[in-house]
Amino acid sequence: MQKRILILTAIRMEADAIARQFRLRAPRGAGPVELPARMPAVLRVVGMGAIRMPDLSGQPYAGIIMAGLAGGLDPKLVVGDVVIDSRTTWRASRLQYDRVGFHTVDGPVTSPAEKADLFTRTGAAVVEMENAQVRAAAVAYSIPFLGIRSISDSADEAIDPAVLKFVDPYGAVRVNEVVSEMFRHPSIAMKLRRLSKSSAIALGTLAEAVKQVIDGAGAM
Repeated sequence: MQKRILILTAIRMEADAIARQFRLRAPRGAGPVELPARMPAVLRVVGMGAIRMPDLSGQPYAGIIMAGLAGGLDPKLVVGDVVIDSRTTWRASRLQYDRVGFHTVDGPVTSPAEKADLFTRTGAAVVEMENAQVRAAAVAYSIPFLGIRSISDSADEAIDPAVLKFVDPYGAVRVNEVVSEMFRHPSIAMKLRRLSKSSAIALGTLAEAVKQVIDGAGAM
């Protein structure tokens, strides 16, 4: 069986952005989508915290990519910057993005104060919720691992926790909650628009970066 690259995202909108780079639709549910690339690749959504991590045993994977959005801890990072986990084991030498420390957490980090504290305590440049789990699984099966993220919120940017309740663990919008919250607090619409704009920028650079990595995967 030919080896393939496994691309994982936490939520559907990340997978959507990557799939569009290959003129395809994102996975429905947990189902995989085969990507037409020089190196065969498959795209899966694993949920926040990688709660639906696929079984890697006996699978002929040439490498695993954990791709998605992340919060900036380093004040130098701005929305749309793409960075690579410094603990990446992917051997390709042509990756042009900066390698920085990633810090994996169990829940969202939403305030500048929390971000500043994490930056001071860990020295990590970005915060996310899946890399440690996926990297550990890849290492356990001796599969090259690449963590790649695009910054969706900078170190000085706060995210209203109420906004985060609007999506389920796979990124699907809870429409009833959005409508109810907007009825009670109309100002939430402005926060949603700002978050949507930042996310769109970050998703665009993320998808382009993943496509570039896959197109150059022969250099692994």
